[in-house]
Amino acid sequence: MRRRSTNKDNSVVTVLVNRFTSEEATYVVVCEEALVNKELEKGFFVDPRYFGGIQTDLDNALITAKEADYATLLGNRVVERAISLGICSPLSIRRIGKIMYAEVARV
Repeated sequence: MRRRSTNKDNSVVTVLVNRFTSEEATYVVVCEEALVNKELEKGFFVDPRYFGGIQTDLDNALITAKEADYATLLGNRVVERAISLGICSPLSIRRIGKIMYAEVARV
């Protein structure tokens, strides 16, 4: 079953969450589903082996990311919501073309 979150403009946001675990840390990747399998910029392909995963709603995905040791957030709506929840700072945002992304480390 698909669970979706709506954005502040009432658009539906479907995200994918991928989780990797090692002995040292937990890594979580949250990506807007629409970006997977796309080339955002020459040389940057959103590979489903890394950016794919389980479909969930945006807020649950970001809760999972917040609990991880490291997180990668990809997509304008994902990053904007992460900023509003205090998961990352607007100063830490980078762009791949017009798409925002953030790398988050829990300290």
